[in-house]
Amino acid sequence: MGFVLGFIGAMTALLLVTFWYGSTRRRREVEVFAFIERIGLPMTDHVYSRVDRRLRARSKGATAGGLISLFAFAVLFGITLDYWPIGVAGASTTGILTAALALGGAVSALGQFTAPQPGAPRFARAQSPSLGDYVHPGWVLGAAVLAVVSAALSIALSIGLRPTTLQGGLPLGAVLALAVLALTGIVAVAALSSMLLAVPQPASSELELQWDDALRAYALRDLWIASIALSTAAFVAGFSWLFDYSSPFVFVGLVVGLSPLWLVNLPVSRRPIGRLWEPSATTDPSRC
Repeated sequence: MGFVLGFIGAMTALLLVTFWYGSTRRRREVEVFAFIERIGLPMTDHVYSRVDRRLRARSKGATAGGLISLFAFAVLFGITLDYWPIGVAGASTTGILTAALALGGAVSALGQFTAPQPGAPRFARAQSPSLGDYVHPGWVLGAAVLAVVSAALSIALSIGLRPTTLQGGLPLGAVLALAVLALTGIVAVAALSSMLLAVPQPASSELELQWDDALRAYALRDLWIASIALSTAAFVAGFSWLFDYSSPFVFVGLVVGLSPLWLVNLPVSRRPIGRLWEPSATTDPSRC
């Protein structure tokens, strides 16, 4: 019990310290300029303030999502000690926490695309972009495949298709619940993606619209990372029922369980610049 509460407390402190450090002026400048350099578009004062505002909102949303998930962990642990994952299933907590971080950061973007000043000229594109213009189909396919695989694994385990001598790191009821959550997550992320795509893109110049696309792609990718992280949590929870602790496959399960942390820290994608602005992009669109 002490270890679990210590883990929750340590992660809470880490989130708060990380948020505080990331909110300092020097760190914000480093993050904003790294984002701008990665996208490779010209920078104006308006662009700088917009990117800074968006990244700060993402940080706040991610921190809020992480704290909510840690609070949920504490509540569940207080209700029943039997439902805390052990062994390789412990990596499922990483997936859930990462999903909360990514989802919080993405949802914070829904209200971040503001209109130009009154009386300013408006710039618009002829056709509305699709999800594929912002997010590589591999993210969507990966999320769907992982959700289906985790659901199939949980069903197989529940009907007895498992080694009879092994005991998983989570009760089967919890494994099934995570699988349902993963499938629900796909539907929720698809709905949120549609909402984000429907947010108007008012801009007074082509450059502003390009930056709007870059920021929107960042948020959309976070949404699908959240779905992948949830499915990963469900998968490793079921995976813990297949092998004992001496099996080398346990290491594979741990790597899969911790992989969402790597995904959420990937550099921002330049995909929308290459797909939507290739004729007028100021940099090589192949860097998407």
